Amino acid sequence: IAVHTVIESRDAIFDENRFTSIPRPKDLVSFGTGQGDGTIVRSNISTCVPTSSESPVLRRSKRGRIEKSFGPEFQIYLVEGSRDEIVVQYSYCYLVGDEPRTFSEAMASIDVAFWKEAVNDEMDSIVGNNTYFLTDLPPGCKALGCKWIFTKKMKIGGAIDKFKAR
Repeated sequence: IAVHTVIESRDAIFDENRFTSIPRPKDLVSFGTGQGDGTIVRSNISTCVPTSSESPVLRRSKRGRIEKSFGPEFQIYLVEGSRDEIVVQYSYCYLVGDEPRTFSEAMASIDVAFWKEAVNDEMDSIVGNNTYFLTDLPPGCKALGCKWIFTKKMKIGGAIDKFKAR
């Protein structure tokens, strides 16, 4: 017999006493007498499950705790107030070095020349690959808008490698 083999048999005998580690109440199922074709099964299955009245005792560790040290320069500041108050108070912190989210933000930023160059490069790439072609808009139809995504690609040292628009 190999591993993962299924054997089907009509005349199987189950050894109920083989798993002695599982607590079972005695005489729950009694079988009637019969000769193969009309076996009568009478079951008296109780719904009670043996429970242990003892709860396990939990152990406590005997190892000594070592306080974590983050170095002498580490300082902790306690900030009082709700999260919304803090966000409003320090909202300028989130704007440092942020990439524009819309086309108008890109055109209003300090790096407008770089963003224009990135947009022109992307448009040239689209036209050069024949991705889209210009046609006249049919009467009564509106043009679909598009969303630009602006990202700054960085070098390993943290300097800006290029401005990317897609």
